[in-house]
Amino acid sequence: MVGNSIVMALAVAVAGSLVTQRFAGREKLFMLVNSVLSAVFIVGLIYAPSLPLKLVALYLTTASLMFAFTSMLTLPYRLIPLRMIASAFAVINIGAFVGGIFQGTLVGTLTDAFDGSYARPSWSWRSAP
Repeated sequence: MVGNSIVMALAVAVAGSLVTQRFAGREKLFMLVNSVLSAVFIVGLIYAPSLPLKLVALYLTTASLMFAFTSMLTLPYRLIPLRMIASAFAVINIGAFVGGIFQGTLVGTLTDAFDGSYARPSWSWRSAP
């Protein structure tokens, strides 16, 4: 997974300059496109027939998610007055922290509900109980 970490670091490093130089004024479109691409790449990751294709899909997912995340994280700089930037980032980080807490609780609850199976909760919409 070192490769994925390298892709993530490179994507974060490139995303900031990419957004400010090429997508100035169109940040929301950039985030939307990369979010949709991430979803497509995740589906590709799930259904890829071989490990090398799964790795390519993983790297593409990571890069597009980091592009969307980095542009989302820098958006408050443009929308919020400079005197309120610290408070805005505090609220964003608190939201991420609370989301992380609930995510673990939700996954644990779903896993317990399906007798310890991770596969059943993630695909339960496809099959009847």
